[in-house]
Amino acid sequence: ASTMSHASFKDIEHDVEGDDGRSVTDGDVPSSRNRRRSRPPSRYSSQHFGHDSYDAYDLEESAEYDGGVKPARTVEEKHDALNAMFGFKPWKSMDKPFYDPHSILQPVSPAGPSLQKKSSVPKCEYISYVIWLFLGGLWISLAYWNAAGLLYLTIVGRRYGPVCVTLAKYYFWPFNSFIFRENEFGSEKVGIVGSVKKATKSSCSVGYVFWAFFTWPIATVLHSLSFIVCWMSVVFIPMAKVNQVALRLLFEKNPEDLQVIKEYPGPGADVLLCTFSASNINYYRYTIGGMNIVLVNLLPFVFLCLIFSYLPYLVPSMELPSTVMFTLCSLSVIPCSYYIGTALSSFSAQTNFALGALLNATFGSLIEIILYTLGIAQGTLNDLVQAAVTGTILAMLLLLPGVAMIVGGIKHTQQRFNPAVAGVSSVLLLLAVIGAFTPTIFYQIYGHYTLSCDSCTPVALNATTLDCSDCLWKEVDMDTDPVFQNAAKPLMYVCAGILPISYFVGLIFTLKTHAHILEDPDIAAEEEAPIGDRWSKTRCIIILLLSTFLYSLIAEELVNTLEPTIELLGISQTFAGLTMLAVIPSVAEFANAIQFALNNNFALSLEIGNSAAVQVVLIQMPVLIVISVFFAHGGKEAFTLIFPALDVLAVVFAVIIVNYISIDGKANYFLGSALVISYALIVVAFYFVPDISPDSLSYSASTLNPLHN
Repeated sequence: ASTMSHASFKDIEHDVEGDDGRSVTDGDVPSSRNRRRSRPPSRYSSQHFGHDSYDAYDLEESAEYDGGVKPARTVEEKHDALNAMFGFKPWKSMDKPFYDPHSILQPVSPAGPSLQKKSSVPKCEYISYVIWLFLGGLWISLAYWNAAGLLYLTIVGRRYGPVCVTLAKYYFWPFNSFIFRENEFGSEKVGIVGSVKKATKSSCSVGYVFWAFFTWPIATVLHSLSFIVCWMSVVFIPMAKVNQVALRLLFEKNPEDLQVIKEYPGPGADVLLCTFSASNINYYRYTIGGMNIVLVNLLPFVFLCLIFSYLPYLVPSMELPSTVMFTLCSLSVIPCSYYIGTALSSFSAQTNFALGALLNATFGSLIEIILYTLGIAQGTLNDLVQAAVTGTILAMLLLLPGVAMIVGGIKHTQQRFNPAVAGVSSVLLLLAVIGAFTPTIFYQIYGHYTLSCDSCTPVALNATTLDCSDCLWKEVDMDTDPVFQNAAKPLMYVCAGILPISYFVGLIFTLKTHAHILEDPDIAAEEEAPIGDRWSKTRCIIILLLSTFLYSLIAEELVNTLEPTIELLGISQTFAGLTMLAVIPSVAEFANAIQFALNNNFALSLEIGNSAAVQVVLIQMPVLIVISVFFAHGGKEAFTLIFPALDVLAVVFAVIIVNYISIDGKANYFLGSALVISYALIVVAFYFVPDISPDSLSYSASTLNPLHN
């Protein structure tokens, strides 16, 4: 952010690691990776102060240089190359900044006048000041005022009363003010984060005990709560850093030495805390350890979900309602899936193409396969799983590129891409649709139907001709239909065996024989300069396995809470599978597609959707067919390639639209709106789909008067 707690830079430094794994230390902030500006002045110099503090992410991305040494770029270049290849899901590189931090650094003045109070405050910034009062400023201030009153009532602790009054005023409105301490040693090396000297006089007094008793408990709780709220809000991270430093100042041995002033106190003092802004919207791009702060903030939900999933086995009273657990599980799935994708992408960039393609084919679909397998094993969610497969395809082909076009179109009027890059996925999509829905079309043509009538009476005495009314054509249960058992079912297994072959043929085409025609020259030009790898292979493997394990535990609880949640919402399994179960595991893909579109690289956004849809049809569906063999309940097929007609029409419609867009090679917000509207119309149609059990699949013939022998 443009401004934040200057005293918190040391905290940020410990979160930032360079290529060699060491922490960035004092004076070790190297030049920008693009080498477009000179080395910034030391943050500890008494003669150099920036109007806006160095952003945390700027320190992080700059830390990857060590004294101007040029880093290795082969891993990042390979990562960019894999993004444009079929078989590798495009993924946003963790090592690239989510925004350009160079515009935040301002020219510095030797006298440091830029640290003086701002002459005018923008209205939007003033609003953030007021919001801070409710996020912590008002309550923290009241706590210190209360502690001050209690300390004044004592005799030995009275000297700490003014300290509480000073801190109460500061935390109520901390902007453009400085908390500092006089530098007893007259050190010239002081600045925004001055070296805090330890006082030599003893602080173990009765008055200090009263200070600790009246201030530590309540102030610690309030500062901690305010820190959590501000940090989780993301945009108020500057105030979270203020609370972080405030907690450290709270436990100072000599709090009476703290002073507050509106002007910069000069080089004879150690500045401990100052801030100029309460919020900054750019913090949604801030990263920790290579991961976006928004996703990192979702990690606590993972542990909450696991705690409340298994704690009720020991303490039944701690069991949460199913809808609350479903919400927790849904939020927990997002960071797990993103960590899996990031680890997979980083590891693939450090290994050979064959192993990387194999890992993408397995772990790339593992999230959905785990979730769908648990649904199939449940025995009562077969319709939901089948609808989720359809919903994932529709979301990847219509909703994902549509949202990416709209968001990217706001920043870029027109985005162009190489149609050949998406060509392989588009062709495989057509092939996948033919192979996946051939059993459905076959069974729709040759499947058996029976005629069921409410009442039938003979036309004449001793006649074999019947006069029937209220007749309905009903589809025969597949498990008892000889057409399905003897023809459609074997055809389904054959198609399930052929579909993965198509996937590996596409891999050979793009990785071996025709890789040269699929390179997109615009990608390298539009992406920022690469900077090298951050996650090692070992770290990738550990994160990949750990995230997969956690996801498996969460998915189990998610499936267990699905049915109660669906019943409470009053929706069908078909609609729930098409929307919730299809979109929730794919949030990571949406985040990456939007990032690429914002970087004017819609080709990769489109490829994310295409490759995900191809993996669903060519990898996940055949695997689910094999899994369903082991989970057949009562002789009934758990998962089949016999889809309702509406599913087939919707997917074919989506494939045609995507291929049309790929041929055009252009993207804008108008096309994105059309895709999103198309997806919405299809979803609305599925909302009104009636019960699709075999006993209720019927075709009305209310006016028929058939002759039935």
